[in-house]
Amino acid sequence: MSNLIETQYEHERKKFKERLAAAWGVSIGLDLWTKKGLTVSFLAISACYFCVEQGKPAHILLALEQVAHPHTAQSIKACVDKMYARVPSCRHGNGPETVCGAYHTTCDSTLQKETTVKRVLDKTRSVVKLFRKSSVATQRLLDQCGLIVVNDCPTRWSSTFNMVTRLLTVKDAVCQIANDMGWDSLLTSEWQKLSSVHDLLLPFAEHTKTLQSDTTSMSLVVPALFDLLSHLNDFAENTRYRDLAALENEIKSEPAFCLHLGFNR
Repeated sequence: MSNLIETQYEHERKKFKERLAAAWGVSIGLDLWTKKGLTVSFLAISACYFCVEQGKPAHILLALEQVAHPHTAQSIKACVDKMYARVPSCRHGNGPETVCGAYHTTCDSTLQKETTVKRVLDKTRSVVKLFRKSSVATQRLLDQCGLIVVNDCPTRWSSTFNMVTRLLTVKDAVCQIANDMGWDSLLTSEWQKLSSVHDLLLPFAEHTKTLQSDTTSMSLVVPALFDLLSHLNDFAENTRYRDLAALENEIKSEPAFCLHLGFNR
């Protein structure tokens, strides 16, 4: 029985790869299902395309993986990375076509890999934490700016960008209040690097805001990815920070950023 199942599986797998290779376009989808009571959850990668052989639209499952709780951004990303290795790909002698699925339009997790960048972000979080724990500092910030600082959260898209943006917006008041309170704030060089981090994350946050809408269509995904790739190239060439420039290849190589399928025409 096991041999029969394995044989049938390989037959179906080969058939679907051939159909994907013949397709003119493939839309990649990612979805998460959770059973009632949160007893079990599954993450799936699927492909939608027009099947030339059958003459009709088709929807197939490329990979399925059980997801452990809690469903944090890190756990979902790890699951996608694991599934990515099992997604079939086809190559053609004249060169592959690439179809990208935008699963995560944020590079927050990649920023944590660069020690010098992580150090600045950790110090930023410390400053934010000091203000949020102090009602006096918060009130003074409200009186001066009408705004308060915000925390980032690993399960919220663009949360690091939002934290950095808000802190840069109230920078002068934060420096003054921190000095009055006897707290350590960011150095001038750290504020400058934080501003560059903001510039790096800005297009990701903008596209995330657009793509998370319920009315978004797949036609917006590929242009968004190309725009982000262009942004990363320009940023790496123009930034004066080598550590931030080095993140370009890190981000572009993340399976969670782009899922690549090469297929024949």
